[in-house]
Amino acid sequence: MRFFIIFIFGLSLSSCGQEKSNVQRLIDLTTDTERFEIMKDIMLSDVMEIEKDSFIEKYEAVVREYYKDLELYYSSNYTEEEIDEILEFYDSPSGRKLSRDQKYFLQGKLPIELTLQQRIKNLKKQIQNEK
Repeated sequence: MRFFIIFIFGLSLSSCGQEKSNVQRLIDLTTDTERFEIMKDIMLSDVMEIEKDSFIEKYEAVVREYYKDLELYYSSNYTEEEIDEILEFYDSPSGRKLSRDQKYFLQGKLPIELTLQQRIKNLKKQIQNEK
C-alpha cells in the first residue's frame, strides 16, 4: 500500500496543469489499490524466496504502466469539464456512497445473498441435475 500512495503522490506532483491533477484524482477514486496489494501478496506466496525482490520490482513496473495507461485513457476520452463533473459527483454524499459500494462489489463483498458468480454456479448444477 505504501508504494501506491508514494507512486500516486509522485504522479500528482509531476503532473502538469489542473487537468492532470484531476485525472489523477479520478484514477485514485476509481481504482482499488488495495486489490493490487492483495494480488501481489497472493502471487508472492508462489514465488521462491530468492526471486521475490525481482518479482516485486517487475510487478510494480506493471502497475506503474497500468496507471500511466489509465491516465492516458481518461485524458484522451474525457474533457476537463467532464472530469470536473465526475469529481464533483464523487465528492457528493451520493458519489461517496457509490464509491464505497463499488469497492464492495470489486471485492466480492456484496450485500446481497448470492453473487452473480454463485448464481451461475447454481444454475450450472441445476442444469446438470436435470440431465
